Amino acid sequence: MSKMRAARYYGRRDVRVEDVPIPEPGPAECLVEVEWCGICGSDLHEYVAGPVGIPTPERPHPLTGGQAPLTLGHEFCGRIKAVPEGDGSRWKVGQAVMVDPHVVCRQCLSCASGNDQMCSTLAFVGISDSRRGGGLSEYVVVEEDHIHPLPESVSLEYAAVIEPLAVGHHAAKMANTDLKGLDVLIVGGGPVGVGMISVLRAHGVGRLLLSEPTAARWRHAKDVVDRVIDPKTENVGDVCRGLTGGKGVDVVFDCAGVQPGLEAGIDALRNGGTLVNVAIWEQSVRCTQLPT
Repeated sequence: MSKMRAARYYGRRDVRVEDVPIPEPGPAECLVEVEWCGICGSDLHEYVAGPVGIPTPERPHPLTGGQAPLTLGHEFCGRIKAVPEGDGSRWKVGQAVMVDPHVVCRQCLSCASGNDQMCSTLAFVGISDSRRGGGLSEYVVVEEDHIHPLPESVSLEYAAVIEPLAVGHHAAKMANTDLKGLDVLIVGGGPVGVGMISVLRAHGVGRLLLSEPTAARWRHAKDVVDRVIDPKTENVGDVCRGLTGGKGVDVVFDCAGVQPGLEAGIDALRNGGTLVNVAIWEQSVRCTQLPT
């Protein structure tokens, strides 16, 4: 079999399911057979308002050379289909794995200092890498070092959400404070926002609040947070201050990436509080220093 099915991004509101060649792994790369792949909010941004991060033929990616059309999908897991030639690979055919989708140069200052997530030419499988492909297909090429083994106790069905959970874990670290017992507001109850809820509960936060305008989403979340705030009918800042003795929340995690949500999050913060942006924005961010 030399062909596979793949969901390919051509441009705004133009995604096509096509037959494409199965990508061929190079040295130190494995071929992964995809079992589950999530649709990230960034994928939706690309579909509705893109190209945002997906490179175009006019501006191919400087590291990978990737450009549209390319295969979408970076939240995926599966099983090893092929390992590098030779006897030195630590992977076995059929092994269940989770994939870290970022692709780095390994040469810039960030990579050399152990911060390759800030690589100066950072790329992602399923966003900016034409050769390796993406998770919304049958097979993907992945670097050996960016594959993580899954224990038998972890279902591949659930493993597909590890990547967005890792986003939440990283965001919690970026708050740069001990979150235990703090009052926290999450802006946006989409998949990453729900992942943040799980992460923050594991950190032992105190009061956990969620601002979410979509009824279907807040109905799902209302049993796992202390209070859901509907920003269409309630003032987010006033509700937060009312629940925190007038001070406001200690930390805000913005998982929405829209201007009204950012403004509500800033208003809800106590003096000296911390706001962590987790979202990818379609529009430029505007932030005023003082209330208007």
